[in-house]
Amino acid sequence: MTRLGIELASVFGMPPVEHARLAAQLGCAHITVGLGRHARNPENFPEWSLGEDAALRRDFKAALGDLGIALAIGEGATVLPGTDVESYAAVLDIFAELGAERIGTRCLDPDLGRSCDQFSRLAEMSAERGFLATTLEYAPYHPISHLDMATAMIARVNMPNFRLLIDVMHLYRSGSTPDDVALLAPEIIEYVQICDIMTTPTGDDYLAEATTERLVPGTGEIPLAALLAVLPARVPLGVEVPMLALARSGVPALERMRVCVDALRKLLPLEAAAH
Repeated sequence: MTRLGIELASVFGMPPVEHARLAAQLGCAHITVGLGRHARNPENFPEWSLGEDAALRRDFKAALGDLGIALAIGEGATVLPGTDVESYAAVLDIFAELGAERIGTRCLDPDLGRSCDQFSRLAEMSAERGFLATTLEYAPYHPISHLDMATAMIARVNMPNFRLLIDVMHLYRSGSTPDDVALLAPEIIEYVQICDIMTTPTGDDYLAEATTERLVPGTGEIPLAALLAVLPARVPLGVEVPMLALARSGVPALERMRVCVDALRKLLPLEAAAH
């Protein structure tokens, strides 16, 4: 068994069946997906849509079952200004059909009072469909920009299935440390996305760095070993290491992700690596 998985951001436009096969080849346990192909597509994958293609949904669900790969998070239910989360009902239905374990959300609405109400309703909708949790991801460029804001929102929503997703790049760049994570109530930590980065940004565009050029775990300056040591052993870890330059140069996703998965396994505490 392994608690490791491959995030959708790491494989750019890869179709979901191939994504599941990739995870299985690497001995991973889960993946995350959205309903459609990633905007960046350096490997020239064909267009695909889980939302519109019922045959693809059937093939994907069958592949997950055959390969023993879980769909850890269905992405895309973002809280936006002027959009009600009720509009995501069909999206949640599709992810429920696919057997997703969780729904991922983030906040792009600066009205945090409204966002709280929207998160509460989304968590209710998720519970109605049997998802384990709705995960909240924060980032320095979001209205919920750091760990304290995210945990405050989780406390404000006050629903047991509304929990925290930690992306370690956002954690580190927004000023938090493993000691801060160790102080969290373990039950609110639902999922962690792993990469590495340098302390000094590679350029002025944070979003571009986050979505195109992260580092293999252990090759940057995040104290990953210390962070992994304080995480609850049950928490799934997703490898989120988009490497656009390598993909454009012809290095296939299997090769890119194998290096990342192997590096992460070496950083895990021995008892955690076995779960």
